Amino acid sequence: LPHTPELRTLAQIIQLAVAPVFLLAGLGAFLNVCAGRLARIVDRARRLEPLILQTRGSDHDRMVREVRVLDRRIRVVNNAIFATVLAALLISAVVI
Repeated sequence: LPHTPELRTLAQIIQLAVAPVFLLAGLGAFLNVCAGRLARIVDRARRLEPLILQTRGSDHDRMVREVRVLDRRIRVVNNAIFATVLAALLISAVVI
């Protein structure tokens, strides 16, 4: 089959249309990982909350520090989820 300019143009158009779909699939996988991480962080924080009220002294201070770290991790993962969803929406707009 001879390579005509129209055939090359068609192949290029198909490439440009399909590439964002693969990027969306990757973003979906990343979003799944982030959601799993967020769930584990929240589970850990919920397990620590009752223990904070029961402890005193250095154990209490250590648990409070750990909850603060978990809170920071929750914010980071939430920001990652927001950015990923925003990227997916923008890529979808490009595809449309």
